[in-house]
Amino acid sequence: MFDWNRVGLDGQPRELHIAQSLASINFNDFEPKLVPAKYNQVPKFKYRHLVQDPLFNVQEMVFESAETILLAGQLLRIIAVVKGAAEVGGGDSKISIHLQPGQFGLIPASLKGVEIKAQPQTTFLCVEAEAN
Repeated sequence: MFDWNRVGLDGQPRELHIAQSLASINFNDFEPKLVPAKYNQVPKFKYRHLVQDPLFNVQEMVFESAETILLAGQLLRIIAVVKGAAEVGGGDSKISIHLQPGQFGLIPASLKGVEIKAQPQTTFLCVEAEAN
């Protein structure tokens, strides 16, 4: 319900019709329909697929305890911490970054041997895109 700072013919900001906008939205209408995603359990964490597309995938990963995982190479990744904290590092560069909720880290596909060290009770999103 934002008019992108457009102005009317008189040069003044246009009036927003918030009540009318809210009345016209059907908050139960989703296209395509939402698909419930079940968690898959692996030894160190559980995960579920949120987006599966030919160009990229998004997974939610949940760590109950402190764990370290090694990422396979050849994929561009974006890590977004939702809850808890994680350290992303290792690889060819020997650089590490500490991520808190709301922070993102980009992992180039060319970087090999990258580890994610998740603190207990950490949830993050992992976006993966095939390297071309």
